[in-house]
Amino acid sequence: MAVIEEEFRKRRANADSGDVKSTWAAAPEQSSLLNPNDRSLTGITGKARDQTFQLLLTAMKSHFPSDDHGSLIKVCAAAEYAMFQESKVSLSSYTFAPIVL
Repeated sequence: MAVIEEEFRKRRANADSGDVKSTWAAAPEQSSLLNPNDRSLTGITGKARDQTFQLLLTAMKSHFPSDDHGSLIKVCAAAEYAMFQESKVSLSSYTFAPIVL
């Protein structure tokens, strides 16, 4: 138990020191994401959001090849942003179970 408490102390000290480097990666400049620099959700970077957007766009183009690509981009951007917002809701309501030793 002392080992676990010591590890928690180390992690708290590292978090409080401010020396922790961010692993956040921005979306590309030409990205069509809605609010691409939103950092409100830990673990989801602009780059990851752009990859999700690109996958959605590729899938939509394969299903609707003759449609206007401008409208597909808008639909995919809105869908990706809705998923991003939903992730924030689900993570904020997530509760962690206490560890019983």
